Amino acid sequence: YSGEAFAVPKGLEARVEFWVDIYSKYTTHQGVMHDSHNPEIVFAELDFTAAQSQKVRRQVIKEKKKEISALLLRLDSVQDPSQLTAAELDVYRKYDGISEPRKFKNAAVKGRVRFQLGQKDRFIQGVYYSGRYLKQMEEIFRNDGLPIELTRLPFVESSFNIYARSKVGASGVWQFMRRTARNYMHVDSLVDERNDPLRATRASARLLKSNFQLLGNWPLALTAYNHGPTGVLKLTQKLS
Repeated sequence: YSGEAFAVPKGLEARVEFWVDIYSKYTTHQGVMHDSHNPEIVFAELDFTAAQSQKVRRQVIKEKKKEISALLLRLDSVQDPSQLTAAELDVYRKYDGISEPRKFKNAAVKGRVRFQLGQKDRFIQGVYYSGRYLKQMEEIFRNDGLPIELTRLPFVESSFNIYARSKVGASGVWQFMRRTARNYMHVDSLVDERNDPLRATRASARLLKSNFQLLGNWPLALTAYNHGPTGVLKLTQKLS
């Protein structure tokens, strides 16, 4: 392990900056419409400060997706960009670095135009709550020979909310799925150690170490935390 283990890979700088903005610039009352395949391409910023209703938010997002998809389809047939409006030209230029055929048509397909909610306020709250556990988490990872940088994963997984539970059933600050958790801690109808921050930390250390032993580097081990080590291994073998 060296200080370069988590260096940003060349070519991914813009994508990393996109997520930095999500966690440091936009609150949970704000967000951006972007291309899911090229997240650094941001079409629009949305502010819901005055619209507290989730129903209103969903409707605004739905209409904005339609508007952007229609714009992209118009750009697909453009031969002379000098005839575009300022709004159209702005989006047209965002794709200057994309060389794929029919890039605008492809970007307009269902699922490509995506909304990402900001996380700034939740992240700040996570910094506050992390003070209860972070020092002990670092000690657990250090004693197991793992990079202490990995203890920052709960900022993304749960913002250090010990009651966090996802729609698919992941639970606790480390967001373990029940099936995975049973390999590393006690989980049944009476006891669920996923919700004990430090027991779950010891389990996550074992899981990440297992991923590293299989995949050979920490970024891949971290990717496998959410996507599964077998799938990540198959993909790396396919692309290597």
